[in-house]
Amino acid sequence: MGCGSGRDSKAFIQQGYQVTAVDGSNELCKIASKYIGQEVICKRFQDLRESSTYDAVWACASLLHVPLVDLSLSKVATALKTGGYFYGSFKYGEFGGERNVGYNTRNLSE
Repeated sequence: MGCGSGRDSKAFIQQGYQVTAVDGSNELCKIASKYIGQEVICKRFQDLRESSTYDAVWACASLLHVPLVDLSLSKVATALKTGGYFYGSFKYGEFGGERNVGYNTRNLSE
């Protein structure tokens, strides 16, 4: 979930896993589809409706893009098969939202 450019999806595919790659951005889905050689589904975490579908869900550095009020890990739990695995990573802190939207961040310092 939240495959971005497809970097991790490609690594899993190369290891022999069957991957269902998903991202909420149409543009990133196009980029990742080309990179991993298969269709990437355009869907946001909030729209996850599957039940007992996945052996594992990998959400590396993607949950931070979901507003806290919309983050429901129970949807991920429902999408997992019994005994399934979930990996999610988060950033420290309490800030929610986007920073420096519309700016070239290479020229900004935080």
